[in-house]
Amino acid sequence: MFSYFRDTTLASQYLWMIARGDVQGPISLARAAMARHGQLPTLLMWYGRALGGAGEYEEAWEVLNRVFAAGPGLDDPRNVTWAQAEIAVQVLGLAHLRGDQVRAAELEAAVLAVIEFVARDWPWGAEERMFFLDGAMQRYDAAASRLRTLGPRIDPSFIHFIEHIELFRPLGETAEGRVFFEEMQEELARQLERLRASGIPWLLEPEQWVPR
Repeated sequence: MFSYFRDTTLASQYLWMIARGDVQGPISLARAAMARHGQLPTLLMWYGRALGGAGEYEEAWEVLNRVFAAGPGLDDPRNVTWAQAEIAVQVLGLAHLRGDQVRAAELEAAVLAVIEFVARDWPWGAEERMFFLDGAMQRYDAAASRLRTLGPRIDPSFIHFIEHIELFRPLGETAEGRVFFEEMQEELARQLERLRASGIPWLLEPEQWVPR
């Protein structure tokens, strides 16, 4: 949902779909991966995120709660990876959408403890995590205010999330979010010109690439 995907192969395909406004494509992508490899926790996370990105919140709620319940818990931040805490961010965002503020607050407290632990050795990483936490809780002004701090660590392609995914759109409607959106559009335009100047067609249209 309000998050980047971690697997690079899936992420590149996902971002390409979102850039083209295809919010249903990642669902098919995740289902195909599960058909090949089974319902692995990582793939279920992908599936839940894809469902949330497409606005299919009820099914996303069921899938992500199932992954979260399988553990591990967030009781000891020292033994929790961010990928595991990220599931809680997804679930608390859906709880907030459903009006279950008690569950959302409980999970937020647990995630904040993990972020506090992260901040000791990775300050900007903690800021990035707070950005996604604020977004999941629909604190869009707070999330947008963090964009300037994160600066180049936010990839310009993030604007495609704001363009095409319902949960991200309010972020682009804030004052700071609009400035960020315009700056990233300009950066993407510069990148596009560099790709055109390269003279390599499949850099612009990857489908044209034919492996040797």
